[in-house]
Amino acid sequence: MIKPILDKLLTERPNKTLYHYTSIGSLMKIIESQCFHATEIHYFNDSSELKYLGDELTYVMNAKTDLDSHDTEVVRQFKIWLRDRLESGNLIFVACFTTNGNLLSQWRGYTPTGKGCSVGFNPNEITLWAQKQDFRIGKCVYNKDEQSKITNEIVNLILSASKSFVAPSNRQRHPSQSYHGLFELIENDLTSVAALFKNTSFHEEEEWRIISQPVNNYVNNPIEYKEGASTLIPYMKYNLPSSSTRTISIEHVFLGPTPNQNLSMQSLSMYLAKQYCSPSQGIRYCCIPYRTW
Repeated sequence: MIKPILDKLLTERPNKTLYHYTSIGSLMKIIESQCFHATEIHYFNDSSELKYLGDELTYVMNAKTDLDSHDTEVVRQFKIWLRDRLESGNLIFVACFTTNGNLLSQWRGYTPTGKGCSVGFNPNEITLWAQKQDFRIGKCVYNKDEQSKITNEIVNLILSASKSFVAPSNRQRHPSQSYHGLFELIENDLTSVAALFKNTSFHEEEEWRIISQPVNNYVNNPIEYKEGASTLIPYMKYNLPSSSTRTISIEHVFLGPTPNQNLSMQSLSMYLAKQYCSPSQGIRYCCIPYRTW
C-alpha cells in the first residue's frame, strides 16, 4: 500500500564521497574487520529516531476535522498502534554517512575529543555493496513540506484501504483492534520510511543511510551484540568493499581536531599504509580551530 512511497525515497543515489564519522580506535576496528556495525535504530543516541515519523503522522491525523465515524475509529486505532509498534516493534539496522566530511557539529556530536576522523567511501561502491547484502540506501528527509506531503499521503492511503479491509477469519481481534491487521500489512515499509525521517534541525548533516530489511525474528537472523554505555547494543555486520591492492577501499580521510596534529597525521598515515588501505585521495587535517583541551 505505501511501498511506492518507500520506493521513491530509495530512488535517489549518492554521487559524492560518503563520509562516516568515528573515533580513530573504531576506524582501526572497521579496517581490520573489513565491516561496519549497522546499529539497531532504537539504540541510537537520539531516542526519538523512529518516533519522529509517528509524531508527524499523529499531527496530520489530529488536523483532520472532516472524519466520519468510520475514519475516526481507524485514526484512533492507528494512533495507538503507532505508539506501540514504532517504539517496540520490528527492528531495523542502520549505518550512517554524510556527504560533508568536515563539519564542526559532526566532530562535536559523533567523535571523541582529540581523536576523531571521518572516513570517505566511494558512493557507487557503497551502493553496490548494500544491494549485495540486502541493505537499501536512502537520503534522509529533512524538508518539512516534503515530510508533510508524505505523511498526508500515508494517512489518506490507510483511510482509503480501511473501507474495504476485512480481517482474516482466523485472526479474530477485539473490536478495539479491528484494523490492526491492516496496519501490520504496512509495518515493514512504514518502519523503513521512519528510518529516513529526521528532524529539520539536523538538515546540515546531509545524511545518507544504509538500512536493513525490517527484522521481526531476532533469534534466526545474523544479529550480534556489543556493550554500550548502559545496555547491550544489537547490530548487524555490513561488509565493506575491498580491492586487489587494498584491504578495504577508502577514498579519503579527514583527521578531526586534535592537539597533536603532526603526530596524529603521521601515525594515521603509517597505520593505513601498513593495512594496505591508503585512501586514494589522501588524508587531510580538518583545519577547524576547535579545541576542548
